[in-house]
Amino acid sequence: MNKGFYRAFEDKLRGSRQLIKARLEAYLPFLGVVKELYLNPQVVDLGCGRGEWLELLGENGFAARGVDLDDEMLQACRDIGLNVTTGDALSYLKSMPDDSVVVVSAFHLVEHIPFNTLQDLVIEALRVLKPGGLLILETPNPENLVVGTANFYLDPTHICPIPPALLSFVPEYYGFDRVQTVRLQEAAELVNNPDVSLLDVLQGVSPDYSVVAQKCAHADIMALTSPPFSRDYGLTLHNLASVYDRKQQARIDEVKSELASIYESRSWRFSAPVRWFDSKIAALRTLDLKAAFMSLMWALFGPVLRLTRNVLKVVVRACPPLRWLARKLMARVPLVLRIIRRIEKSGISYAEFNPSRDTPEMFIDVTHVFTEDLRTGIQRVVRSISAEIDREFIPGIKVEPIYLTDAGGYWHYRYVNGFADDYEIVVPKKDDIFLGLDLNARVIGAVQTGMFQDWKRRGAKVSFVIYDILPIEHPEWWPGEVGMHHEQWLRAVMSVSDSLLCISKAVSNSVQAWAVRAGYDAGKIPVMKFFHLGADVENSLPSIGIPENGEAVLGLLKSAPSFLMVGTVEPRKGYALTLSAFELLWAQGADIKFVIVGKEGWLVEELAQRMRNHPELGSKLFWLEGASDEYLDKIYDAATCLIAASEGEGFGLPLIEAAQHKLPIIARDIPVFREVAGEHCHYFSSATSQGLANTLSLWLDLYARTEHPTSTQMPWLTWKESAEQLKNILATQRITNTQAQAS
Repeated sequence: MNKGFYRAFEDKLRGSRQLIKARLEAYLPFLGVVKELYLNPQVVDLGCGRGEWLELLGENGFAARGVDLDDEMLQACRDIGLNVTTGDALSYLKSMPDDSVVVVSAFHLVEHIPFNTLQDLVIEALRVLKPGGLLILETPNPENLVVGTANFYLDPTHICPIPPALLSFVPEYYGFDRVQTVRLQEAAELVNNPDVSLLDVLQGVSPDYSVVAQKCAHADIMALTSPPFSRDYGLTLHNLASVYDRKQQARIDEVKSELASIYESRSWRFSAPVRWFDSKIAALRTLDLKAAFMSLMWALFGPVLRLTRNVLKVVVRACPPLRWLARKLMARVPLVLRIIRRIEKSGISYAEFNPSRDTPEMFIDVTHVFTEDLRTGIQRVVRSISAEIDREFIPGIKVEPIYLTDAGGYWHYRYVNGFADDYEIVVPKKDDIFLGLDLNARVIGAVQTGMFQDWKRRGAKVSFVIYDILPIEHPEWWPGEVGMHHEQWLRAVMSVSDSLLCISKAVSNSVQAWAVRAGYDAGKIPVMKFFHLGADVENSLPSIGIPENGEAVLGLLKSAPSFLMVGTVEPRKGYALTLSAFELLWAQGADIKFVIVGKEGWLVEELAQRMRNHPELGSKLFWLEGASDEYLDKIYDAATCLIAASEGEGFGLPLIEAAQHKLPIIARDIPVFREVAGEHCHYFSSATSQGLANTLSLWLDLYARTEHPTSTQMPWLTWKESAEQLKNILATQRITNTQAQAS
C-alpha cells in the first residue's frame, strides 16, 4: 500500500478527531471504576492510529502509551505530544512485564489480524494486566447488516468480520473473569422507538461493538468495579426486528378490526343469503361433494343434535351415574363421537355457544400434560400443582382441567374429564377463572383468532403462569427460533391477561424489565405476582425404578466426596464448564466424583460425545441419563454436595431437593439462586474452569473443617403449600374484582 494512503483513507472515512473522541467517551464508566485501584495507572493502546483514545486517556488521568506500525498515523500523535512507539502490537505486548498496566486496548485492530494472532494477543493481555485490569477490543459489528455485508469491506486491510459471540468467548476462554459486550454508535432516535422501518432493521443496529473483559481480582475489587458490567448496551438485530414485527402486527390487527366491522355491518348480514348461495355453487363447481354432503347433514340433523344435547344436559345433571355411563358409551363407540364432531365441524362456531351452568368455575390449562406429556420440568410442576388444586382450592368454585384444541376449525377448550356440556366444549361465563398453568404454545393461535378476547368479554378473568423468559433473553441457548416463538407467546399472553403469575421474584423482575425494554406502557403491563414452587417428590407423581448397577454406583459415590448436578444437559446449565473444572482437579490428583443426572438436551452434541468417551466415565465421572425419581432420591442421599452452575433459571428445584436431603450446595451467583437459597449456599461467580476449580478446592477445605454453608435450615415449600400461595393470589384478585364491580 502506498505511503500515506491509509492515513488519507482514515481521515476521509473514519471521521474527525472530535467525533472519534466523543464516541470513545462511552468507555469512561469502565475507566472510572479501575482508575482508583492503582497509583499512576498505566495504559497501553495497540494500533493507536491518530491517537484520539490516547488523548482522552491523558485528559482523564491515565499514563498512556500507543503502539502502531503506520508511521504516517503515528506522526499525528507525535505532533500533539503523545507517547507512541512504532512496532508490532503482539511483539510489544510480549516485551512487557507481568501485572504492569491497568488497561490494554485495541480499537479496530482485531479485524486486521489472523485469528490465532488474536488469541495470542488476548493471552498476553491477561498476563500484563494488573488484577482487576481491563482489556478493550473494539471492532465493526456484523450484526448490522449493512456493515456486515458492505461497509466492512471498504477497508482493504480488513480480513473478516468477527461476530460478538465469538469475540466475547475468546477472553472468557483464556481466563478473564468478567466479559461484557458493548454495542456502540446506534442512532439515538431508534432507542425505544416503536416506529421502526425496514431500513432501520437493515442498518440501524449498533455499527460498532466492543468486548470489555476484566482480569480476576479480590472479591472486594470485583464488587466495586461491577456497575458498568451489569447493564445492556446498544441495539441488536433482534431488538429492531422485534419492534418492526410488532409494528407490522399492529397494522394487521388494524386491518382485522376493519374487516370485523365490515362483517358486523348490516349490509354484510343482508347480503349473507347471496354469499351462501354463491358458496354452494362454487362448491358444486369444484366437485367438493364431501363438503356439500356434510353441510347437508348439518342442515338436516343439526336441530336434532342440538335438541339431543340439551336433553343430555338435563338428564346427566339430574342423574350423575348417567354421566359415567355416557363416558363409557363414548369410549366404546368412538365412531359416534367422531361423527358428531365431523358434523359439528361443518357448522358450529364457538361464539354461538352459551353457558348453561349457574355457578362460576375455575379452568386450568393442562394441554401438553394431557395430550403429549413429555415429563419435562414444567410438566412435572403442572401435574403436581394440578393435583393439589383438585383436592382443595377456592371454596364454592368447581375446578376443571381443560385442554386447548382447534378441532372443528376454531380454537376452543375442551374438558379433560370425559363427557361434558356442549360435547366437551368449555363455554366461559362471568366470574370464571382461567389459569394458564401449562406452557402452551397453542395459545398464540387462540389469541390471534380472538378466543381469549371472547372469554374476557364474557366476564372471565385470565391469568397465565410464567416459568421464565430465558429463551427471549438468551436465544443462543436454544436451537432454531425458540427465542422468537417464546417472545410471540409472551406477547400473546400479555395482551389478554388480567395478571401474570411468575414462579419467582427474579422471573417477575425479568418480565417487567423486558416489557419496559420492549416498549410497553406501564398501564398496559398486566398485574405481576409471584409464588414459589414445591419440591416434595412423593406428591409429584414420582417415577420409580433402580437400574441393575444402581447400588454399585451409589457405593462408588459414597467412597469419596461426590458432587451432583441435576437437570437436562443443555448450554445454559454449565455442564461443560464444570466438567473442565473437575478435569483440572483430577489432573492434580484429587479423589472426587462428579455425577450428572439428566438427559441429553439440545446444542450439546460435542459435550455429550466428550462425556460418553471420557476416560474417567464409570470411575470418577457418572452420567445417569434416565434416572427415575426414586433413584435420584438415593443419589441425593449418597452425594456430598450439589452443584448448581446454571447461568439462568426460573426457579431452581434442585436446590430445594438438595435442602430436603440436607445436602450442601455450591451455586452460581445469580438472582434466582439467591432468592431460593439465601445464605444457605456457597456461591461462585467465575466464568472460567480454573475459577470454578478454585471454588471447589476452597469448598472442600471448608467442608473438611465443617465451616461450609449448610442447607439444613433452608426454607422450602411442599406442593400443597405452593398451590396455597397460588390460591391466595387468585382468591385475593377475585375478591378485589368483586369489590370493584360492586362499587
